[in-house]
This record gives sequence, C-alpha cells and structure tokens, in this order.
Amino acid sequence: MSWVYLIFAIALEVGGTVSMKMSNGFTKIVPSILMIVLYILAFSSLNLAL
Repeated sequence: MSWVYLIFAIALEVGGTVSMKMSNGFTKIVPSILMIVLYILAFSSLNLAL
C-alpha cells in the first residue's frame, strides 16, 4: 500500500510544479492556491508512504 501513496505523492508533486510554472511568479491567484494545496497533499501522501 505504501507504493500507492508514493506514486500518488509523485503525481501530486508534479502537478504542484506545473502549477508553480503557471502562476507566473505567484501573480496569478488560482494556480498559486492550487500549487499550495497540491504540495500539502503531496507531502501528506509522502508521510503516509513512509
């Protein structure tokens, strides 16, 4: 089950990184908020995987 959490964490982190690129230096609010949410979920999932 930990492999599933790890794969989920990787996918969420990639999504957060894409959102960071789309935020244009945190000038666009929606991608910035999405990035924060995705990174929180990624680190939570990584915590469960460990």
